[in-house]
Amino acid sequence: MSTQLSHSKDVVEPYYSASDGQPMAESDKTRRLMVDCIQTFERYFADQPDVYVSGNILIYYREGDPTRSIAPNVLVARGIEKRARSIYQTWVEGKMPDVVIQIVSETTWRRDLGVKGTLYHALGVQEYFRFDSTGRLFDQGTLRGMVRHEPGFREIPTDEQGRLWSEVLQLTLAAEEGQLRFYDPTTGTRLQTLEERAAAAEARASRAEEQLRRLEAELQRLREHSDRA
Repeated sequence: MSTQLSHSKDVVEPYYSASDGQPMAESDKTRRLMVDCIQTFERYFADQPDVYVSGNILIYYREGDPTRSIAPNVLVARGIEKRARSIYQTWVEGKMPDVVIQIVSETTWRRDLGVKGTLYHALGVQEYFRFDSTGRLFDQGTLRGMVRHEPGFREIPTDEQGRLWSEVLQLTLAAEEGQLRFYDPTTGTRLQTLEERAAAAEARASRAEEQLRRLEAELQRLREHSDRA
């Protein structure tokens, strides 16, 4: 096992790698969904310095044992510094992330529902959401959520629209047309992804350019009319 020296010359600490040595085996759709979630949360919590958002980062949860790690697709941790990290060590941060979101696949969904759920509860995760973009893996619906309870997680009930409320995020989660969406209950609006924001900005710029062309054309018409007068 690789090691790195601690500040003490007499103590050798384990090396906690930023990679588990395995490729990120995600489909294009799963990767896109994961990135959309992370970027959406980063913008939503941008002005809160004590909310950390990440995904597919290795979480080491047992000090001294670098074999004990897990890497959620998406995570949100409240009460810790917003800064770039290469790894997440629970004994350094003082806690596990509060919310974990997993984009399940045909090869991982049973483990996501079973073993991972048990582990996340044992480690102190407050809310655990699983999203099935294929629409055929869960018995009911494509979005399932669990909230911390004892002795295990308790299912979060859906509302009349099939949506889930996250107490930690203070957002409503919804599965819509194969996408995972988030709604702000104070405004009733859906949080846009980075791609959607870019498209909206481009559309606004296009409209402004068209309006400028119309004004210029009108100005030219008025000038020509004035010259003929």
